[in-house]
Amino acid sequence: MVFLIGLCSTVVLYQLIVESVDQRQQVYFDFRAREAAERIENRMATYQQVLRGTAGFFDVHDDVGREDFRRYSDRQALDQYLPGIQGVGFARAIRPADLQTHIDQVRAEGFPSYTVQPAGQRDLYSSIVYLEPFSGRNLRAFGFDMYSEPVRREAMQRSVDTGAIALSGRVRLQQETGVQEQSGFLIYQAIYATDQPAATVAERREQLRGWVYAPFRMTDFLQGLLGEQERDLIIDIFDGEEMVEATRTHFGSSGRTDIRPRFESVHRLRMMGQTWTVRVHGSTSLLQRVDRGLPIVIAVTGVLLSAMLAGLMFLLVSGRSRAEAAARAMTEDLSMERSRLSAILEGTRVGTWEWNVQSGETVFNEEWARIVGYKLQELESISIVTWAKLTHPEDLQKSEQLLKQHLAGELPFYECEARMRHKALLQS
Repeated sequence: MVFLIGLCSTVVLYQLIVESVDQRQQVYFDFRAREAAERIENRMATYQQVLRGTAGFFDVHDDVGREDFRRYSDRQALDQYLPGIQGVGFARAIRPADLQTHIDQVRAEGFPSYTVQPAGQRDLYSSIVYLEPFSGRNLRAFGFDMYSEPVRREAMQRSVDTGAIALSGRVRLQQETGVQEQSGFLIYQAIYATDQPAATVAERREQLRGWVYAPFRMTDFLQGLLGEQERDLIIDIFDGEEMVEATRTHFGSSGRTDIRPRFESVHRLRMMGQTWTVRVHGSTSLLQRVDRGLPIVIAVTGVLLSAMLAGLMFLLVSGRSRAEAAARAMTEDLSMERSRLSAILEGTRVGTWEWNVQSGETVFNEEWARIVGYKLQELESISIVTWAKLTHPEDLQKSEQLLKQHLAGELPFYECEARMRHKALLQS
């Protein structure tokens, strides 16, 4: 019973500890998920600041040359301090009447095959004329008219009309080569002619010079976001409010087998006129950072303590039973011994008397009373005085002396022969 009670208590305590650990895991996951969403916003804010600085560079120079832009970009050392950004560029706004003149000017700079692409008639053209670093993947974007593509155009026009930085929706960057492609996005800051009014939408459209912008590959953008613990969280990002496959821009959960579906958090980040829905799942490695060993310790300790208590109780109960059995056996032996002694005394017609020195209780048997001429009832009430009264005075004195010596430890035992006064003698 003790063992069962102990086990039940252990089970209850185990469940309480497990619930406590689950709650701590949930709190820790929620904290990490919020932190991840905040890091995305902070990283985006950092890139916005880069774009503001580049726009400011154009604001103070009426004409920014290719070499000027390169030197400015090199000074920012984006690849060293801001990983994830593909570069910083400038896309010139071109009216249809100025298109050929623009192409001729760029070709004169040493790019004989330059043209604005894609070809076709449009109300307004744009062309990526500067993009640093001007190498590798970025060369594929040279001359591309981003304003010709609807998703980019919506963000570019929003920046023109508001004068603020605008974030585009999901796009396929011109830098992609078809190998290990990633979803992309861009941020734009419209710039206007210097010293010209640009207070209204109409004025901004009229004075538009172009856009400074930054392209991003989504996976590269998130690289290193969580530091050494990047595998703790599985992050999926969706372009817009809905979490559907068609709008997913980052596939963090693809190929992951350590996802813990119970730990899920959804955050909607509204940045630069665009909404990202960030879905975060916890992984096995994240949950292992919250100690789950305590429930096991509680379970093992509880079982061991229950077994120990049950064993101790068994020893106590069985020991008591053994003691009671031994006492019964001793009682039976004593009873048998007394019976044998009584039979011997009865058979030998021996008179006996007993005196409990501590309690004063005195017992005479019937034969003793008969020997001195009495019936036992005649001697009642019986006490040590009864014995002393019937003892010869000389022998009584001797007995008392020997008894004192024995009680004082001077004699190992008390032994004394005394003459008793018969009833007939007392009556004569």
